[in-house]
Amino acid sequence: MRGNLKRLQAERLDHMYSRRLRYVPVMLVMGIIFFLSQQDGSNLILPDIAGIDKLAHGLIYAVLAAAALFAVRPDVRVRKSLRIGALVILFCLLYGMTDEYHQSFIPGRCPSGWDILADTLGAMATVLIWGGFLKTKSPQRIIPSRRRDRKSVV
Repeated sequence: MRGNLKRLQAERLDHMYSRRLRYVPVMLVMGIIFFLSQQDGSNLILPDIAGIDKLAHGLIYAVLAAAALFAVRPDVRVRKSLRIGALVILFCLLYGMTDEYHQSFIPGRCPSGWDILADTLGAMATVLIWGGFLKTKSPQRIIPSRRRDRKSVV
């Protein structure tokens, strides 16, 4: 009895840590975005290609959206996919807005609505790709049905 209790406590603790570890990629990407936003405008070296900054915004926020999707428990991601997708896009939009506000205090940087649009489009692209992936997989392959696991008695 005591051994089972310890095993259950260990499993619960392991589950708690694994759930918390799912947020580490989100925090890392947010930290990278903050670090890049903190750079003085004269320190940023980008290739002289039209729109490259918007592409960079879209890509990093696409990665942020992927990390945010990863942070959500898999069973919730599948059951509430539309709601989770919308929340991830909203999260990226709000973080993009705070990022642009933060940039308004950095010398050589200025906030831009076009950057927020690029951030949001990057997040939307990730969510749409993820949603398309969900539609190509049958629910039985994503979450095994309990009926299949039971053996019928003849």
